[in-house]
Amino acid sequence: MRHCFRAVHLLAAIILTPAAFAQTTPADSAIKGAVYDIGRAEQQLKSLTPSRKANIKRLQRSMQMTGQRLDSSSNKSHASWTEAKQRLDAVNNALATLAGGGAAPTSSPPAAAATQSAPKATQTAPKVTQPPVAAADPAIGRAQREMKLVEAQVRNLRPSDSRGALRQLKELFRIGGYLSKVKDRSQPAFKQAAQQYGGIKQTLVNHMVKIEQNRLVNLAGKLDKMRPVDYANAGKVQSGRKALVDIDKNLKALGAAKDPGVQGVAGRLHKIADIYEQRIAKHNAQQAELGDVSGKLAALQQRFHKIRVPGRIVHPATKETVRGFIASVNAVKKHIAEDNAYIKSIDGKATLNVKDGNSFRSLRAGLQGSKPQELRRVMDTVNAEMDLNVDQALSTAKFYIETDPNDVNHRNNRLTGEGKYDEGLKTLAAAKQTVNLAVLYDKESGRANPPNRQPQIEQVDVATKSFKEKFIVALNGVRMPEARSKDDKLHDAVASVFATKKYGYAFERVVINAPLKRVKQKTGNIRGTVKSATVTVYEYEWDQFQATTAEKVGDKYYLFANSFKYYYSGDPQTQIKTWILTQRFKSSQILKENINE
Repeated sequence: MRHCFRAVHLLAAIILTPAAFAQTTPADSAIKGAVYDIGRAEQQLKSLTPSRKANIKRLQRSMQMTGQRLDSSSNKSHASWTEAKQRLDAVNNALATLAGGGAAPTSSPPAAAATQSAPKATQTAPKVTQPPVAAADPAIGRAQREMKLVEAQVRNLRPSDSRGALRQLKELFRIGGYLSKVKDRSQPAFKQAAQQYGGIKQTLVNHMVKIEQNRLVNLAGKLDKMRPVDYANAGKVQSGRKALVDIDKNLKALGAAKDPGVQGVAGRLHKIADIYEQRIAKHNAQQAELGDVSGKLAALQQRFHKIRVPGRIVHPATKETVRGFIASVNAVKKHIAEDNAYIKSIDGKATLNVKDGNSFRSLRAGLQGSKPQELRRVMDTVNAEMDLNVDQALSTAKFYIETDPNDVNHRNNRLTGEGKYDEGLKTLAAAKQTVNLAVLYDKESGRANPPNRQPQIEQVDVATKSFKEKFIVALNGVRMPEARSKDDKLHDAVASVFATKKYGYAFERVVINAPLKRVKQKTGNIRGTVKSATVTVYEYEWDQFQATTAEKVGDKYYLFANSFKYYYSGDPQTQIKTWILTQRFKSSQILKENINE
């Protein structure tokens, strides 16, 4: 997450240029470093006597380290390695002679002249002219001897050893105290010692400048990556400040404020510190501007759980049902838009503790992910259900459009049958309402690219009008069935049964549409156990016929289908030797004027 301070990068304040600090060529091989050490040892041999045992031992230890450096070379077959090995052996032999009480050779070993062009290693003090054996002032000689020891320590400093460099710099300042006491500074020995002092100091200054420059680069990178939550952490803020102060202290400890390298690092240090403080101030002002983020997040959490995505529309629906659903959807949309806007406004800016951070991430995931996805799924489902209901309404319309009033089956079951006309009108009205609700839903929900509902409405209207017309045609065509018998006895049987107190039916006309028929039938059952059983058999015999009656029901007339039976025998519960009505159902409506047609 890139925060608001990225407009100015701290690392951009550290642009290295050739003038940033003095460059010294580092020792690029073990042989070159060893040659330089050997050359310095050869110079020191000239002033050594057997009585200076401490100096002899110190130089022997130094040559032991030089031998190790030479042995680490991978170019042992090269002529330069062979020459350096010969010179090192000669110096070690001379030191051994001195340590044993003898005198060192007065002449330099072979190729000693080559030492005058020793390499300039990164950590090596510049070559200085060897002072005369006898210094005019004892303080100068002492300073020179101790500076040699410092030189040896400086050569062995690791590139990142700032503590060691500062320690040697402190030692050098102590040695400088000797030189400061010399009164006659015009003598050559003093000038040589001062030159040696300045060379060592410059080497240490260059060493520390490189270290502090690298520290500053790394620190700038870390400060540049700080997040808002880091700026809210007082410990981390102070840690950054302390690191900047530490670099400043180390630079001041060099005592070389005018050195170009020191000035370059110090200038960049101050620029980085200014930018860092600006960021801290800007972060604090921004947090104050955001207000009570914790309280706002808590309120948003409650709202998130309170405002839920509505379920599907339950059908059959009404206008109120549809409008209620859309109102719930709009409330969720408003909730998502407003609350998500706030979450985005503090994203990457607000400093949050663990609890608020968890709340923030939960709200962001819900407002930008789960709740919008849930709302889309519900809307897709409701859209599909609306379209499906309209399709079913159009199928109903098609059913009535395809009804044939001249087809007896269609006429009885779709048009003139009991309640069929009212049922059809009600069904078509429901189909019209379904399409109208879809129109309302499409409009108020803001549905994108809804189907064209106008042709659908027109199709239902056509079906309704056609159904009414077909009903009239069908009703005008309804007639009593053809008489299959004109037996007066059967007519009398119908009249007598209808006239009984049990029924009390009255008819305008009766037609025998199925003639008299004799029927015989036997039934039986078995009751008992495995050992004994009783078999009962009944013999049924009866006459039967069917009659269609035209009867008035309210202010309309309907046809009724009736079945009559006259039993001669049967089971004990059978009513025998009398006509009974065994089945009856209302059939089609008929116009009064067509009853006798």
